[in-house]
Amino acid sequence: MTALTFPCTVFSTQRKMDDRAAADMRYGDLTASQLKKGYLLTDVSEKVDPYSGTQLTPFNLPQSRFYTHPSARNAETCSYEASAKLLFDEMRSLSWPFSVYSPYRQLINKMIDHMQYGNGMPFSDAALDMALRNQNWKIIRMIAL
Repeated sequence: MTALTFPCTVFSTQRKMDDRAAADMRYGDLTASQLKKGYLLTDVSEKVDPYSGTQLTPFNLPQSRFYTHPSARNAETCSYEASAKLLFDEMRSLSWPFSVYSPYRQLINKMIDHMQYGNGMPFSDAALDMALRNQNWKIIRMIAL
């Protein structure tokens, strides 16, 4: 076995960075049925059902102790835009515990904001560059040991 010489390439992608023509860079290319059956993404939010636009409350959330049968409830629906806003707001609140003690705690909210309002434009931030640089140094140190 030969020794590694650094820097070395361990993995490279098949496509270039920010390839807008790549299938995985487009949004909306999976149907609701594919998401539910293929990826088991059925209960993805406690605020809204993204497939129907139904706003969820303790009375129509299946995990709740106050859940009632679907035929017995009068659920409110919301528009696609309102549903997306609720989902992004929920993602922000759920990410908070994972970033509260991090030096990059503002970065996750910037990234979520960009996903919501960036219209598919590339994201860049000095804090993200610093985080990736620090992570790469950790990996290099682990390999060196």
